[in-house]
Amino acid sequence: MLYNVVGLPISYTQSGAQWKDQSRKVPRVLWRPKNPESTPMDRYRQHVNKKFKADLKTSHDLHRWSCEHAHHFWVDLYHYTEILPPLPASTQYAYNPNARFRDILTWFEGHKLNFAENLLMPNVRRTPNAIALTGL
Repeated sequence: MLYNVVGLPISYTQSGAQWKDQSRKVPRVLWRPKNPESTPMDRYRQHVNKKFKADLKTSHDLHRWSCEHAHHFWVDLYHYTEILPPLPASTQYAYNPNARFRDILTWFEGHKLNFAENLLMPNVRRTPNAIALTGL
């Protein structure tokens, strides 16, 4: 199977793309993982299959599942990626389930996280002595 630059199967991008210029062809493949089953996206797909007893075979299936089970997806992804601080165990919703998606302003209401701690530094639980920043 061929993959596009963001790791989606070409068949998904062909069937889902609505080109403004209908004469355009599907972009050429820029990258293809040597072992698609070892990509972070596929490892997460396998995790979802195991945890939620799903039968997702492709990243397209994972995308569909994440839309159909949005709260399960966002809460699980938060835990899976080990964002700090952890969510309270009682967290069931990522956002107000009664709101229209376009009206959602707050995710994980009442929960605060430190942007720098999560994005600029490595995960200190996995690599406590890793270098976070070099040079300015």
